[in-house]
Amino acid sequence: MKLYYSNRPEIKIWAINKRDRSKKKDLHSLKSKRNHFDFVLPEEKYDFVIPMPSSCPFASRLAKRVAKRLGAKFCSGLKKKTSKKICGVPIEKRKSAAIENFKFSGSIRGKVLIVDDISTTGSSMMAASSVLKHAGAEETVGFVWFLNK
Repeated sequence: MKLYYSNRPEIKIWAINKRDRSKKKDLHSLKSKRNHFDFVLPEEKYDFVIPMPSSCPFASRLAKRVAKRLGAKFCSGLKKKTSKKICGVPIEKRKSAAIENFKFSGSIRGKVLIVDDISTTGSSMMAASSVLKHAGAEETVGFVWFLNK
């Protein structure tokens, strides 16, 4: 299995799967694969693995598996402030809308891997990264199941 990489100015994001528009694979079919937790990980050391807050438990389950495989601490302290959705918000306004949407209580030190099920523009991931850096994280890296570009 191959690992995909997307370098954004604010955060680098690793992805397990990438959308192939010609094959029309969708996230749900990928999630339902029986061996969906058999994947390649970035060869880097992380102190913490944190899931993006989500209404579905997939990101949290994935983050727990990733933390275990990397020997990192699992932390679920990243929370949504509101239920405000950024789907449908114009791309240029997504980042500011997303930053207002997250909070992290306490402090965190070291290198943090943020895990999510899907990334389209990376706005939520970048916002979470900003919040975690403000809480003390030295470096943040994103890891998603599905890169939807």
